[in-house]
Amino acid sequence: NMEAKLILKYKNKTISQLLKLATKHFNAFIRNRDRQGDYFYCPTCKKTKRIEGTMYQACHLFPAGHYPWIRFNEDNLFGGCLSCNYFKHGAGHEYADWVRNKIGEQRYLKLKRLNDYHKQHGFKWDRFALIEIITKYKS
Repeated sequence: NMEAKLILKYKNKTISQLLKLATKHFNAFIRNRDRQGDYFYCPTCKKTKRIEGTMYQACHLFPAGHYPWIRFNEDNLFGGCLSCNYFKHGAGHEYADWVRNKIGEQRYLKLKRLNDYHKQHGFKWDRFALIEIITKYKS
């Protein structure tokens, strides 16, 4: 069956390697979802820019390092520019306000509840969840 083939395909990969692969495919999905042809809109600096090299990024509302459990939540990432993502860290409230407006209050509160839950109960990646993410976003 398909599931067994996938597990075999990735059996020699570590959790860390699977996480890296899942991130690569998921972030590419986000960038493709949010692009407008050869251009993208950055919600932080509010500019439309041409896609060139690594200037166009998948930007997290809640950073993956601190909130790993919503690292692959489509409501937590949107396309934006490298300088805002790295140097302004999404400029805090400007990006948060934009995301909250974009996804609506219900979905925003769902992200907050997920954060609260996992902060209290902990979180650990398992290989099957990562393989599922890789296969879902690979195309």
